[in-house]
Amino acid sequence: MNALNLVFRPWLAGFALAGTALLSGQALAATASAPSITSITTPLTAPLSVLGGRETDLTHVRGTFNPTWLNGESTYSSVFDLTEMTRGGQLLLTEAAARVTFTLVGQESGLNNTFTAGGLTLSNFTHGKKGGHGDKGGQGGGHLSNLGASFSFENVAAGLLNFGFLSNGAGALRGNGHAATGLMLADDHRSALILFNDRSGDRDFDDMVVKLSVSPVPEPQTYAMLLGGLGLLGLMARRRQRRGG
Repeated sequence: MNALNLVFRPWLAGFALAGTALLSGQALAATASAPSITSITTPLTAPLSVLGGRETDLTHVRGTFNPTWLNGESTYSSVFDLTEMTRGGQLLLTEAAARVTFTLVGQESGLNNTFTAGGLTLSNFTHGKKGGHGDKGGQGGGHLSNLGASFSFENVAAGLLNFGFLSNGAGALRGNGHAATGLMLADDHRSALILFNDRSGDRDFDDMVVKLSVSPVPEPQTYAMLLGGLGLLGLMARRRQRRGG
């Protein structure tokens, strides 16, 4: 799926940066029923938080939490506590105008599951013949080649993030806060693992693991200062060339 490997970056005049994906606050933020976040005063130190949910010990769930990880388990165990999660919690973005990136980093499933946000998708299978198996797609997914696929959104407004999973690519969307999802927050609250338990029958929440990463969007004055600095460097270089000539 070509769309899976698209990562959108902000456009800056004079630079050859790849594409843009602007997402309004309404597209990824909360619905009208979402709680107010006007009381949040430290968005830069805690850009992500979890509302509600139930703390769940992954070492005692039905099944075994053992996804195949992108770049190995140690990459994530050094940042996240992989022994417990918050089941059914809602993931909240508290940093205004942030860049949000979703990356498929783990999976362990025989079903063709899909993660979706803002009209873009990540899948643990490769499209192919309808009803095929193995490398042909269809029933019997779990293609490790899709690990690492990602997409990003710029200027995402603060609020409840709008994302969800489809079990075997169909049925009702298991959205942010659904009981079939689990959350792990990094200590710095700048990234989270979103875990999914599909309808295959176990309860180990390793069928898809999507990493969400948050990075601040530079203010316009930051771009202006950068351009001004580059222009000054260029001017100084030209003067040196003239003196040397």
